[in-house]
Amino acid sequence: MAELSSLRRRFLVLLFCFFALSSLTSETHALPDPIQLGDDPSRDADPASADILKVSMMNNGTHLTFIIECRSAPAPSSVRTYRIWLDTNENGGATTGPYIGADWYIQGGGAPGLYDCSGEESADTSTYKASIEVKVYGKSICLTAGLSDIGYPGNVKETVGIVASTHQPAAMLKDRTPDTGHYSVVHEVIPELPWPTPLVIMPAIVAAIIMIYRQRFRHSDQPRLRR
Repeated sequence: MAELSSLRRRFLVLLFCFFALSSLTSETHALPDPIQLGDDPSRDADPASADILKVSMMNNGTHLTFIIECRSAPAPSSVRTYRIWLDTNENGGATTGPYIGADWYIQGGGAPGLYDCSGEESADTSTYKASIEVKVYGKSICLTAGLSDIGYPGNVKETVGIVASTHQPAAMLKDRTPDTGHYSVVHEVIPELPWPTPLVIMPAIVAAIIMIYRQRFRHSDQPRLRR
């Protein structure tokens, strides 16, 4: 009986460690490694917090994250904004602003969010679409939006155009990358663990743990010869 209780305790500890590890893994590997889109010359804009040096992106199959690295720590506020412009379809787009033809922009600072600017005369008259996540790490600002909010993948063309910009005051352009044109990215970016892969892997691991536990339980339940 004592050995049976010991086996149960070991099983519970193992199960707890598994779920703790799974939680940590899902948090730390929710997004793949970033893909660098391009660099921008240093000191071509002031202040340093609005001077873009590099732009990268990540796609985990459900969310799209853009990382804008600046010359000093970004400081989104009511008067300083950071934007990613996306040209996702062939039907027109913005008629003014840093990226003519853009359908959306993701904004950190000001009123953060995803905005629909397709066919708008000005970005200031664009329509708020959805909330986003804004985080600052060191000299980088991360802007994360849901892929479904931009109609991904059904309403997204094969190649997406991307431009990053900073503004201060909110509507005045401070820096743009690339300086001319736009970055082009194929819209089918495969995530590390595309959904519903976790639904297959996790139950399989749990089943394996249960089988191991049952096997050890049978061995412990067998009668032993006494000397």
